[in-house]
Amino acid sequence: MKAFGETLFTARIKETKPSIIREILKVTVDKEVISFAGGLPNPISFPKSEFKVSLERICDKTETYQYAQSEGYEPLREYIAIGMIKDFKWK
Repeated sequence: MKAFGETLFTARIKETKPSIIREILKVTVDKEVISFAGGLPNPISFPKSEFKVSLERICDKTETYQYAQSEGYEPLREYIAIGMIKDFKWK
């Protein structure tokens, strides 16, 4: 009798090497570990109150839950464009 899952995966998948990123992230759950790996900023630096205000504003808008133009939400596109022009001096 074959073990569970033995017939579900191809040989190629069985030979896949472990992900380095996955291995790094396993260690980061330990509260004693301070990770300097990219993408793991100190949670103290998160602007939680500002996030909450933004999320509440977004959740109150009905259009948040609807499909929109494929080009994206126009006010957001304008905001990003203005920022790009200002930051990168694009014209």
